[in-house]
Amino acid sequence: MTAQAEIDSDSVQVAVFSLKRLFAPVKFLADQILAVAPCIGLYLILAFKNKNIKAGNESLNISDKVFLLTVCIVPALAQGIMGLITGGYIHGSWGSIMIAFTGIVLFAFFPTKFNEKSFSFFVKMIYIVLFIWITIMVVFSQLQVKHAISYPYESNIKAFHEIWDKQTNGADLKYIGGHIDYIFQFRVYDKTRPHVILESFRYKNPWENHDDILKSGALIFSKKENKLEKTVRETIINLPEDYKITPEMFEYEIKNKVGRIKKFKVYYVVIPPQG
Repeated sequence: MTAQAEIDSDSVQVAVFSLKRLFAPVKFLADQILAVAPCIGLYLILAFKNKNIKAGNESLNISDKVFLLTVCIVPALAQGIMGLITGGYIHGSWGSIMIAFTGIVLFAFFPTKFNEKSFSFFVKMIYIVLFIWITIMVVFSQLQVKHAISYPYESNIKAFHEIWDKQTNGADLKYIGGHIDYIFQFRVYDKTRPHVILESFRYKNPWENHDDILKSGALIFSKKENKLEKTVRETIINLPEDYKITPEMFEYEIKNKVGRIKKFKVYYVVIPPQG
C-alpha cells in the first residue's frame, strides 16, 4: 500500500469515527423533539381553537424566563453534548424527565386563555391521543420482534444453565458478567440469583472478591464476538494470561403473533472454576 493510499484509508476511518460519534447525541436530541411533539401539538390545537394565543408574557421578568428555559432545555442539551464529547452511547429515554417542564414553558411563553368550553375540548383531545397511543402500543406489542422487549428469558436461562452444567460438571453458577442485556435477565428471573459483576476493573469494584470469581468461574456474555475476549479479561482480571478464551455462539429466535420470526445471536464464554 502506498503512502497516499494509507493517508486516504486513515482519512476514511477518521470520517467514519466522526460520524459514529455524532450519531448518538444527534439521535438523542431528535428523540427529545419527537417526545415533546404530542405536547406541542395538543397545545397548538387548543391555542388555534381559542384564537387567542400570543407570544410573550408580561408577568414574567427576564430572570423567570431564563430560569424556565434553563430547566427545560439545558439538561437534555447538556446530555447530548456530553455524549458528543465522550463518544458514549446515550439512550433517548434517558431524557424523559429532562423535558417534563415543556408544558409549563409553552404556557409561560405563549399564553392562551382557558375557559370551560376550551378546557372540555382539551380533555377530549387528551383522551383521543391516549386512545390512539394505547392502540398503537397494543398492535406494536403483538407485531414486534425486538430483543429488548420479547427476550425469551425462561428458555434462554434454562439453556445457559445446561451449557454451564455440561462444561463445569455441574458446578454452581455463582458469577455472571458482560453485556447488561443478558446478565440482567439472569438477575431478575433466575431463581439461583447469580452474582452480577457490574464493573470491569479492580479499582472500580473493590467490593468484588476477585479470587473467588476465579475460583468459582463465571459465565460472560457479549453481543459481538470480537469484543468478548476483552470483556472476559476486564471482568475476570486475574485470569492467567495464557488462558485460552474460545468464544461460543448461542442463537435464539423471537416470533410475533403473525408468525414473523427474527433470529438473534449472543456470544458467550464459560470460564470453569479454576480452583
